[in-house]
Amino acid sequence: MKIIVDAMGGDNAPLAVVQGALEAHKAYGTDVILVGRMADILKAVEQCGEKNLPSGVEIRDASEVVEISDDPATAFKKKKDSSLTVGLNLLKNGEGDAFVSAGSTGALLAGATLVVKRIRGIRRAAMGPVLPTAEGRMLLCDCGANAECTPEYLLQFAYLGNYYAKRVLGVEEENIHEFFGAVEHPVFFNTCKKHHFHIPAYARVIIRDVHTLKPLPIMEIGLVNLITPLLNATPATSV
Repeated sequence: MKIIVDAMGGDNAPLAVVQGALEAHKAYGTDVILVGRMADILKAVEQCGEKNLPSGVEIRDASEVVEISDDPATAFKKKKDSSLTVGLNLLKNGEGDAFVSAGSTGALLAGATLVVKRIRGIRRAAMGPVLPTAEGRMLLCDCGANAECTPEYLLQFAYLGNYYAKRVLGVEEENIHEFFGAVEHPVFFNTCKKHHFHIPAYARVIIRDVHTLKPLPIMEIGLVNLITPLLNATPATSV
């Protein structure tokens, strides 16, 4: 496997990125292409204690850098010789198996969508960080890159997350759940093994009549009133 790495992306680039790439190459034998300003990358390689590039590690020169202040939607177009744009084009042309960047998340998502393209049939890309847990790790699929999601997007995110969690991370089916939350309230919904929706033990939900705000029986449609001890700063939430 050959990994294309944006050597100029991130707060401590290129030193931290180059160091991580060299350690990964040494530990896993993964071939690496470091993309960025040649002189800066070579200096970082020397700072890591390497006089020469190890076999399996190469550099592709890119004179520009996408800064965090750049417009994410257009940065990869305006800076055609940036490490981000060059790296994505290398991936598009089949010169590597994956592209990794710790730079602008928005620019990476926009560039990957428009340069590398999405899987056929997938309408919207989703970020999927792997987070540490007490018993190992978990995949959080669509961690906030999409501010407005349709039911179709959510369904596709579920398919993507399920496939990756099972095939790549080895997560058992019974440990894969749908999990929904929002900035507007602190009550998170998740599904059980039977795919029924649940709320945490510290919270309750009351469905209220749209006009009178009186509580409605089960299975009736109305306004959602979330009861939680966490905060009362939003209209939909009470304590």
